[in-house]
Amino acid sequence: MKQETLKISNLLDEGDVQGAFILAEQLYHENPSSLRCLEDYVNVMLHNLNPSEDYLRFAEKIEHVILSSSFKIDKNLSLLFMLDTLYQRTGDLKKRQSISKKINLIEGENPLSTVTDLSSNMQDVKPNRIYFSSQLLELIKFLQDKHYQNNKDLKKIYVMIKGGMIEEGYYLLKKFSYTLDTWMEQFILAELALIDNKYSLAKSKYLSILESNDFTDKWMVWNRLGDVYLCKGSNDRALKSYLKAYDLNPNDIDTNLDIVRTYILKGDIKKAKRLYNKASSQFGKSKTQPIKKYFTRRKLIKDDKVVNGLAYFQTSDDTASGSILEIGFSINNRNDGKIDYIGNIGFSMINSIKSAKIVVSKYLEKKNNKSITINIPHMIIHKDGPSAGTAIAVGLLATILSKEIPRNVAFTGEISTCGKIYPVGGIKQKINTAYINGIDNVYIPKQNFIDLSTLSSRVKSKVNISLVSNFSDIPVSLWN
Repeated sequence: MKQETLKISNLLDEGDVQGAFILAEQLYHENPSSLRCLEDYVNVMLHNLNPSEDYLRFAEKIEHVILSSSFKIDKNLSLLFMLDTLYQRTGDLKKRQSISKKINLIEGENPLSTVTDLSSNMQDVKPNRIYFSSQLLELIKFLQDKHYQNNKDLKKIYVMIKGGMIEEGYYLLKKFSYTLDTWMEQFILAELALIDNKYSLAKSKYLSILESNDFTDKWMVWNRLGDVYLCKGSNDRALKSYLKAYDLNPNDIDTNLDIVRTYILKGDIKKAKRLYNKASSQFGKSKTQPIKKYFTRRKLIKDDKVVNGLAYFQTSDDTASGSILEIGFSINNRNDGKIDYIGNIGFSMINSIKSAKIVVSKYLEKKNNKSITINIPHMIIHKDGPSAGTAIAVGLLATILSKEIPRNVAFTGEISTCGKIYPVGGIKQKINTAYINGIDNVYIPKQNFIDLSTLSSRVKSKVNISLVSNFSDIPVSLWN
């Protein structure tokens, strides 16, 4: 293992952070009981943790890896220090104070006692990996109680996951699901897909279960579909799914609170409070208390749509790397069809915006009256190059048509005024970046197919890559 650690360290020294991540992840999954492999994996992930729209989701992944490991965190200073570093980077004051006490970082007066966190982060209102892992345990308990009371395999799996042997438990659960009825197998596989952020896969499996006459607890499926839509940013569709689940089973506390959380995300605090009070009367305040803190938040000012572009750059030491370029789209009050843009961008990107506007107009075959501002954030960093053209065109079309843009999808490709998508550089680095950040669907130019040979087999097996030659290929695939 020391040799592998040295190999990871050398990759980091050479600036190949992506290669180090992929190797460290592979070694940890092959050796989940090795503390050294866990430390290497977490250290490389911390190295990859950069501020962005989705960095909290990546931070959540790091936290999940540490907390779900088979090691006792409270008795391992190395892992405690890693958690402290993580919470310091994400600004999670409450968790950092808790960890700091455990590792005696605080002596005498608490240096964090004068710090107050007033930030509004609605991301934690949404279901996350920890939530889905807990939900999976509830499903296993449900299966034990209702369908497989004396099944030893299921009991073993429950104990393993509960005890922190997550990967082993998930593997055995997946294997166990293949012995079950079709609908039950699909349900378990869908739950595992949720944990891996594979929302489209989970959705397709849940929808297939709804068509089965053998499954009677369909309120559970509608509840899970609500989770899928909420994670994909479609609050309206999430609410419709949760309400269907409620109609079928109004006595499920999770569905009641899911409806409350969705109204909070929609900014309808008044309605959320009314439903929260009703749920508190029905189930007890002790069970509904965790969601109460979100009522103090006001509706956040944010972009109407955000699309993931993929950027390629070279560092000062000529090392090639990639990053997620989050592009925001906001509708203005004017109705003049004007497209504005803000950000520290160069001429190539400005031309990409102009080309994207022409392409979308041609695609719609009608005049657009919506006034839209394109926001390319992180002003301190200069951004240029033509490869964001496809992402910008997708964002404009989604904003005009009020379509949802899945958060697990990213785009790269130069676009011409007639909609042709041309090849771009840095495909390996871009797709590696998508993989590291939990994005499992990437659209690239068809002419970049040859570059896929440079990807590792692990990345290619985890990321769905769509080859496109014209902009019109994308809306059909993205929104059916």
